[in-house]
Formats: sequence, structure tokens, C-alpha cells
Amino acid sequence: MQESWYNRGSVTILVAAGMVAFLGFAALVLDVGYLYAERVKLSNGIDAAALAGAAYLPDKSALARSEAEGYLAKNGIDPAEVAISIGEGGSSISLQAARELNLFFAPVLGIGQGTVAAENEIVVGPLASANMGLRPFAMEYFPYSYGDQVQLLEGPGDGYSGNYNAIYIKPKSADENVNANTFYELIRNGYTGPVKIGDWKETDTGVKPQTKKAVEDTIAKDPAATRSTVLPGSPRLWTIPIVSTLEVSGSKSVQIVGFAQFFIEDYASTSRNVLTGTFLRFIAPGEIDTSGEAWDTGAYGYKMTK
Repeated sequence: MQESWYNRGSVTILVAAGMVAFLGFAALVLDVGYLYAERVKLSNGIDAAALAGAAYLPDKSALARSEAEGYLAKNGIDPAEVAISIGEGGSSISLQAARELNLFFAPVLGIGQGTVAAENEIVVGPLASANMGLRPFAMEYFPYSYGDQVQLLEGPGDGYSGNYNAIYIKPKSADENVNANTFYELIRNGYTGPVKIGDWKETDTGVKPQTKKAVEDTIAKDPAATRSTVLPGSPRLWTIPIVSTLEVSGSKSVQIVGFAQFFIEDYASTSRNVLTGTFLRFIAPGEIDTSGEAWDTGAYGYKMTK
């Protein structure tokens, strides 16, 4: 009888010890799951904010910071708990955050808090290829200044400050009819590439009367924008291939050496049609150059490094 009572007591002690261990393990699992979920939430918010801010680089650093802070708030993150850094010359944006969270069950084991952290850095650089919004014009490279209004003459170079030609930005198939409607739509909406540095594109000769209407319709989509206030995504901000020369006769191939961001202001039909606008520095859809060999002509891509 006494032995039976002793055995039952031993079992009770073992069961109690096992329950404590089990509950401790369950508590750790639940709290670890909580910390993981909170880290994912924090990381997603940091990523979204970094991407939103990068769209305004390299020239609008204040807006990049403001936009990043706005996206943090939208994702339930207090901007005050996030360190935001803009690289020299608007070359990057980085965000870092850490949170101390109170745990629910682990305190019974003496663990009251846990830490979650997240970071992201996005660097910007010249485009190696563009894959959206490309207009069917090639612009001859000349040493333009960002932010200054320029007038570009249609046709090959003649000592003027800059020139442009219509090109077949979209690859031609043997059975495709590249007509006025096609050209009009490419001006208004752009071509979804990809088109990369080193590609050869054929110049498209002949008068393009639909250009004026396409430019006017484009301006009408964002009539209040100016070269100083235009924002990413504006239809008046064109991605244009840059070529080394337009000194060609007739329909000939020209090689792409870079990409520019050009703010459209006006178009005048004259004996040599004049496209008026401003070269700016903006992010555009495409792949960033990692070789360091791409010409820096104003169109940039971005890449996450963390």
C-alpha cells in the first residue's frame, strides 16, 4: 500500500514537471510565431517605403524622404522609429528599424521582450535597358543640362543644340503594317520593351503629322505639370533612347548608347518640326547598369541591395 502511494506520487511529480516543460515550449512557439509575424509586417512596410521613396531619386531627395515616411505610416509604422538615409547625390535610399515587443507567454520563463528588425537599401544608377514607356524617337546625344528648356529639331545633326528622329522602336515583323495609328499610339503610350544599350534601331523617315496631336493629347493628360513639379508616372515624362549620332541618310540603323527622361512641353510643326521640353533625372522602368560603363543620360533604374 505504501509502495503504491509512493509510485503515484512520483508519477504526479513527473506529470507536473512534464506539463511545465510542455507549457514552456508552447509559450516559446507562440511567442516566436508572434515575433516572426511582426518582423514580416515590419519588413514589408520598410520595403514598400523604400520603393516609394526611390521613385523620386536622384533629384528630389526631400520628396523621396517624405514619400517613404508616408508609406511607413500607411503600413502602421511610426516614421519616428525608422532611420531613413539618402545617399550622396540621391544615389540611394536606405531604411533601418528595430522594435522591442512585449511577449505574451515567455515572461513565465523570465523572457519579457523580444526584438524584431528590418532594413532595406535601394541604389539607383543609369539604365542598361528600358522596358516600358519608350517613345519612337531617337535623340542625338549632346551635352545638355538637366532642368534647362531645350528645343530639338527633327532630323540629323547640323550644329544645333540637339536633334531627334523617328525610329522603329518596336521590332518590325514581315507582315506588320506600321501605320499612322501605330505611331500615334507609340507616342501616347510608349513601347513595352525591352530595349537595351547596344541595340540597333532603324530610323523611320518621312513626315509624321500625327506627332503634333499625340503630343497635345499627352499634355492634356497632365496639363498642370511643369518641369519643376512633374512627378514620377506623369504621361508627359518620356523615356527616350539616346544615340551617338543621327548623321545618316534615309532609313538607316543607329545604335542606342543610353536613355533619357524628357519632359514634354510643346511641339511646333514647321519646316523642321520642333519638340520643346526639358531633360530631367528620374527613375524609369528597366534594368540598372552594374558594369559602370553605361552613359549617364538621365534615366535611372534601381536595385535592392539589402
